[in-house]
Amino acid sequence: LQQNTPRNDIWAKFFLRQENSSRAQVDEALRVYYALDPDALAQLDVLAKQPDRIWWSTLAKSNLTFFKFGALNNRHTPPAVLAAEIDPEWWIVAMNNPRFPVDVLKARLKRDPLLALELVNPELDLVRQLALNGKTRAIREQAMRKLDELY
Repeated sequence: LQQNTPRNDIWAKFFLRQENSSRAQVDEALRVYYALDPDALAQLDVLAKQPDRIWWSTLAKSNLTFFKFGALNNRHTPPAVLAAEIDPEWWIVAMNNPRFPVDVLKARLKRDPLLALELVNPELDLVRQLALNGKTRAIREQAMRKLDELY
């Protein structure tokens, strides 16, 4: 990690947003972000001895926002853990992870096509369909804005 960079919340969030951050980078970022939370630091100390698969999985299941975000956003998190996320508020973070299982993604989009508008790289045909045939004007307009973003 960069030795001369001041460690603060902004620095920590930078590494938590990067999908390729290493375990060491995410661990240090979480320690900086939660520096005043002894319970969070204790959890990280316990996890330090765990293998990567368990470390990422435990973060993804945490109730601490940035533990969860750091894991669901990171490509080191096992695909099965990403697919197991049941909280709809976190689905988009997990679904935008490049390692999210394609079959699960397709099933979720089939159930709720509007989720496509929240994806970073949605299937263009689905967004086009929403722009043409969305149930409401607001959905059609949102789909058109998404198409503008993508082109």
